[in-house]
Amino acid sequence: NAADFGRFAGALAARVRSRLNGQQVAYEIWNEPNTDFEWGGLCPDPARYTGLLRAAYPQIKAVDASATVAGGALTTVAEVRLTSCHMDDLIFLQGMYNAGAAPYFDVLADHPYGYISTPEADPITSQSGLLFRRAERHHAYMVANGDGNKQNWATEIDRKRPRRNSSH
Repeated sequence: NAADFGRFAGALAARVRSRLNGQQVAYEIWNEPNTDFEWGGLCPDPARYTGLLRAAYPQIKAVDASATVAGGALTTVAEVRLTSCHMDDLIFLQGMYNAGAAPYFDVLADHPYGYISTPEADPITSQSGLLFRRAERHHAYMVANGDGNKQNWATEIDRKRPRRNSSH
């Protein structure tokens, strides 16, 4: 229930604000909403996720106007089948914009996993979307949707390294 989630986010922000003595704080709304794992097995839905942003953002800002609300926390699915039901990160992000998410987040949280790709692999010409630089594609979508003034924040990052032959 988005309204319950919004009230919870507001109560959390009030509690945090009362304990941090004016320190800057950020709230990341959900984790990897483009994967079914984070929806209890349900297929991701950018409109439903936008409903959570729409409910949480004003509640947080009402008690702490200086708080940063991070939307997304998109993971670089990039059309690779990681779970039984997921949504490509670029399609999910555009779905968020189509559902009216723009005014309900201050920055876009991003999980630009590189896996075994080199950090400099080009996000446009590479065979894989699983790249550190996938966040550049996310930002291009932000620009195309009038949100170019917002930042991407890497809130999770990992690079899996290929195993080396240990016999040498």
